[in-house]
Amino acid sequence: MNMIEALQVEIDRKQESIKKDYRTSQSGLGGIRRVFGNTLIALGDRIHGRAEECREELARRELTRRLREAA
Repeated sequence: MNMIEALQVEIDRKQESIKKDYRTSQSGLGGIRRVFGNTLIALGDRIHGRAEECREELARRELTRRLREAA
């Protein structure tokens, strides 16, 4: 076996190992998604709602500041 063939065998072995690790991690993540999916979605909705409230408050403050400056 020459050097190129040996390297190709090593590369193939590492690629197969990476594929196996990826499949294992994805199946594990699937379980996590099923268990925590609704919780994470609800948390995301709360964060989004809070961000909207903050934007509205900042817009009100900016409007008030501009009205004071104009007066």
